[in-house]
Amino acid sequence: YGVYLFLVVPLIEPSISRNRKVHAGTSYGRATDAFQNEIKDLFPQDAWEMGDAKVIRNGNATLLFKDFESQEDKTVRVFPCTAVIRPETEDQAPLILQAPEGAIVRLDRQLDLRSGQFGKPVGGRLLGKIRIYSPGRADGTGRLLIETSNVQITTRRLWTANEVTVQYDQSYALGSDLIIQLMSANQSKQERESQSWGGVRSIELVKLRELHLQAETKSKRAGTVDSTEATRSPDMTSDVPIKVTCDGPFKIDFYHKQVTFEDRVFLRRLNPDGAEDTLRCERLQMNLIARHDDETSSSEGVTESQKQTTLKLDPHRIMAVGRPA
Repeated sequence: YGVYLFLVVPLIEPSISRNRKVHAGTSYGRATDAFQNEIKDLFPQDAWEMGDAKVIRNGNATLLFKDFESQEDKTVRVFPCTAVIRPETEDQAPLILQAPEGAIVRLDRQLDLRSGQFGKPVGGRLLGKIRIYSPGRADGTGRLLIETSNVQITTRRLWTANEVTVQYDQSYALGSDLIIQLMSANQSKQERESQSWGGVRSIELVKLRELHLQAETKSKRAGTVDSTEATRSPDMTSDVPIKVTCDGPFKIDFYHKQVTFEDRVFLRRLNPDGAEDTLRCERLQMNLIARHDDETSSSEGVTESQKQTTLKLDPHRIMAVGRPA
């Protein structure tokens, strides 16, 4: 035992500490350099993710961290932790999850400390304050930011019972009990494109306190409406925000292309002249219709193969149900 303690242990433990073999290894070498080229537009150059970060890949998800500790329950604590979830198509923005305090990761097999080999992440928990964001489309729209804490995560969904702030472009929501459903990895690329937003199937706030809705107006969509239509429909070009409260859940379902509010729904629009438009109902449902914006077709020197279209969802039909509405 003495020989093992003083001769063998120093040869084993420091080597594992210095060289934990994960996908892409250290920050040097072709694999990591190629990966950093993929994420250089997602993080500042001085971010720790761009430095000596360790990397684990699993399908379209990538986990970055600086250090790890093996736990007794066959999990691994990694810290700090950032996950990048990339959609199937290049014209959709990735989803980025940042947990500075780290995460408890559940692997599909036991961590082998002798070789430093990791299994595939199949679930876990993001610790402390969490920041989930998407940089949006190339034209600067579609930016998503979610701030919350202690998020549970599996391959199919993310959820937390804590307070949540959600911001999408100029709109924002305040509430608690966040549930994000993800598309299954078994679904086809075509299904992912048509039935999700960047791989997200739905976003739900079980308890919504307030929604500040700043809709994208037709006057801001260059080339989508002529001046005569804008003149005939001044309300459609108004940028007056709408505030929504309800006692039940608020859900954006990209799979069914619906937005729903439940239980004592109250909408308010404060017009510039001081008059207030209101709507009260028990359930409000907004059906969405897909619209493709050609972002690069008008650029000079762009070939047909380089043209990309971005999926956007517009309100198509609104239904208010109540006794009365």
